[in-house]
Amino acid sequence: MIDDQPSLLSFTKYLKPLVDWKPFALFLPGITQSDVKIIDKAKGNSIEALYKSWLQANPHGSWRDVITALKECDEMELVNNIERKVTDPTKGKTPSAIFRAHSVELTDSISTSILRTSNALHAEGLISLETKEDMDVTGVANYRKATTLINSIDRQLRASLDPKEYLIDICHVLINQKYRTLTDIATSILHELVPDNSANRVGYVSNAITGEEVKPGDHILSQRWFHTHHGIYIGEPDCEVIHFSGDETGSLEFKRSSPHCQIRKTTLDKFRDGNRLCLVAYNCSVGSKISSILHSAYCHTEKAMPLSETIELAKYFLNHPKEFGEYDIANNNSETFACFCKTSLMNVAAQLQPTRWIPLPAGSSVVNSQCDTYVEALEKYHRIRCQNTT
Repeated sequence: MIDDQPSLLSFTKYLKPLVDWKPFALFLPGITQSDVKIIDKAKGNSIEALYKSWLQANPHGSWRDVITALKECDEMELVNNIERKVTDPTKGKTPSAIFRAHSVELTDSISTSILRTSNALHAEGLISLETKEDMDVTGVANYRKATTLINSIDRQLRASLDPKEYLIDICHVLINQKYRTLTDIATSILHELVPDNSANRVGYVSNAITGEEVKPGDHILSQRWFHTHHGIYIGEPDCEVIHFSGDETGSLEFKRSSPHCQIRKTTLDKFRDGNRLCLVAYNCSVGSKISSILHSAYCHTEKAMPLSETIELAKYFLNHPKEFGEYDIANNNSETFACFCKTSLMNVAAQLQPTRWIPLPAGSSVVNSQCDTYVEALEKYHRIRCQNTT
């Protein structure tokens, strides 16, 4: 497929719409200016001659080389057409494939803020100094610079030991630029890269889940005798679960009496405390919600943020453990925290309806508007906290 060597037939067929083949040829590995001159002077099909000359100079050439060369020539329509033909539709979406699918719109958007975006990416160690300096060159169109930047990110993404984490970091930098279009594109990438599929992982009768089935970013609960204790699964060796509690187990006794209730981390075993572990589902249908009316804490129709954003939001509060406010067993509890980390909403927790954690009007757009990123969720949270104290 994309890493396969093109056949002569497919190479000439797919590149037939190419108006000027010479700039494209010079970006193919192994092709020189001298080769282009020889091909240009020869009679016959130039694309066919280019194919033979290219594979003679580069026997391991692939469709990936062709696509990269076309990107360098700004032939994005051809890139999209060829990628659709040479990408295996049965193969799962890799971070690189997801990124390339959004490359055209990213190039358009980044070209309007190329210096600021490249500086921010370099500051986070996501692109090289050489790439950053390429963005400072005068006399080159911004769209051309943006194309070079996107190609550089694509190459680094494919070479990365952890491509998913690298792409998540890229998206967070793009979101932090606070350009609406960039934010929308980056959020769309995150939804594809780390989607919340909790609604597809639960049954109508039971939401029970094993420790092996839980995924980072999941909202989980431990079913106790008289209450449910909620948390966000992180899955890291030194931080398996983040929850709002007075101790590591989420004991109701400590919640009632401890002045030390705050956002803290614990292990999955201590969080479960010998009880049944359940998955809380989001993006559920109305029918699913109605069918689980007796267990409404297990099923929400609200849309969840990408799992990566939930993790970042939970970690922020872990690093600022008192910022989520004082624990209140009825109005600001572990469920409030977990639901907020999933949806950026503070009135989703089943125990809170119809009351609200912060006494703002029920119709307030600030309360009911959902966010797609942890950055937006934190800004909303701080804005409401500020309103509540004035």
